[in-house]
Amino acid sequence: MAAPAFLDIPPLIGVRGTVRLPGSKSISNRVLLLAGLSAGTTRVIDLLDSDDTRVMIEALRTLGCAIERDEDALCITGLGGRLAVHEAKLFLGNAGTAMRPLAAALALLAGTQGGRFELSGVARMHERPIGDLVDALRPLGCEIRCLGQEGYPPLRLEGGSLSLRAPIRVRGDVSSQFLTALLLALPLVAGERDVVIEVEGELISKPYIEITLALLARFGTTVQRDGWRRFTIPQGSAYVSPGAVYVEGDASSASYFIAAGAIAASGEPLRIEGVVENVKLSGQALVVGEKGRVTGRVEVASLAVYGQFDGHVAVRESVLIATGGKFTGELEMLRPSLSVQEGGVFQGNVKIVEPAATFQPVPRGRISTAGGAAAIAALEAAFALVRAGHAHAIVTGPLNKAAIHAAGHDVPGHTEWLARACGLP
Repeated sequence: MAAPAFLDIPPLIGVRGTVRLPGSKSISNRVLLLAGLSAGTTRVIDLLDSDDTRVMIEALRTLGCAIERDEDALCITGLGGRLAVHEAKLFLGNAGTAMRPLAAALALLAGTQGGRFELSGVARMHERPIGDLVDALRPLGCEIRCLGQEGYPPLRLEGGSLSLRAPIRVRGDVSSQFLTALLLALPLVAGERDVVIEVEGELISKPYIEITLALLARFGTTVQRDGWRRFTIPQGSAYVSPGAVYVEGDASSASYFIAAGAIAASGEPLRIEGVVENVKLSGQALVVGEKGRVTGRVEVASLAVYGQFDGHVAVRESVLIATGGKFTGELEMLRPSLSVQEGGVFQGNVKIVEPAATFQPVPRGRISTAGGAAAIAALEAAFALVRAGHAHAIVTGPLNKAAIHAAGHDVPGHTEWLARACGLP
């Protein structure tokens, strides 16, 4: 069935019922690649069904992995670190979680086992930078050619002669996905010596690196970490299937329904299924109660404030300042999804690490971004008035009533739905 061009979501009276969360995208594609590179067969349970996972599955099939459905699981027989196919063209859509780690893994395997691979995607993918990863791989001896603009896909990976004696350096202040790609790929070539990665600059999105390290351990590779600056992959590392892997519910999806239940549940609670008790992989939702107060530094998937928060929080998905809640601290967000209910107070400073789009009313306050003009353009699409500076934007207006175009991102669609649940026009 073809997907509709748009969804017309009217204001909702309330929400109730049961929601089953999809599997986490951040975990799903990591698990798929690790299963595809491992020795043995892995049953992946509760895998997210999305464009990103579909292109990863198709790429693994093209590379020679045996993949089949088994009731509620996807069974993947991996390559055991050995190429079964030495030449292939892989189309990866707009899936950065597939492009970057596959580029690293295939560049290293082509350099040690021989091969020629071309990785491409949709036009938007060819606008997404990959130069920092390419710059980390080329000094190792990987032959990587950018077929269009330098530093961007599509890529051709072929041959080379690897040298892993010196530490591998990668920037950490642009995107954690480049470090994740190296962490996923380098155990394939760590048979004869330790392999060291050194991070240049301040590493952002540390919780996503924690996800990667935890999954590597599940597949038999324990990476030694010296703070967030140096990572050592031990000599003799090899991926081995753990047998079965459960993909926990998506924290980003959970955060929207948690907010909807808090704001608009009518008569009975909104039940959210698929949130596991062990939340070490993807963090947790922090709820500060009416009499609660937080003053320290925390890192969580989502934050809901009903009491007072005047500490420092790094949030990966969404923030809700409820009626009666007060936020006066420092807020660092991976993606801007900030909702302030009437009667809630937000007087904090916000740093948006990877701007996408914000579609909720934000009171007067400074938003500093790492995305420059692109981030400010996204804010202008959501708010009636944005006064922009060189590296920040001041949001002073209400939610713009104009149509919102998701442009390939899931966050705008989810927050628009949540806005309707709040009764916003």
